[in-house]
Amino acid sequence: MPLVEPPFHAYPIVSSNVFTFGGVKVDGQARVLDANDRPIPGLYAAGEVVGMYWGNYTGATSVLKGLVFGRLAGTDAARRRPNA
Repeated sequence: MPLVEPPFHAYPIVSSNVFTFGGVKVDGQARVLDANDRPIPGLYAAGEVVGMYWGNYTGATSVLKGLVFGRLAGTDAARRRPNA
């Protein structure tokens, strides 16, 4: 959808290669798990906050984590949405 009404704002974006070792534990629907491996209702994680790397980074998988876990989280959240 085109943006046609002002005010318009622009923000600088800096590209960088950032990834984490560790992170939160998620299940197959990208739901964040508590200390007892139970899903926390309504809490999802995707991208860099998802635990995956433990001492070695596999090239190009950082963006892939955002894509895969974001899709899983969005699909599960939409499925759980109450009927409006």
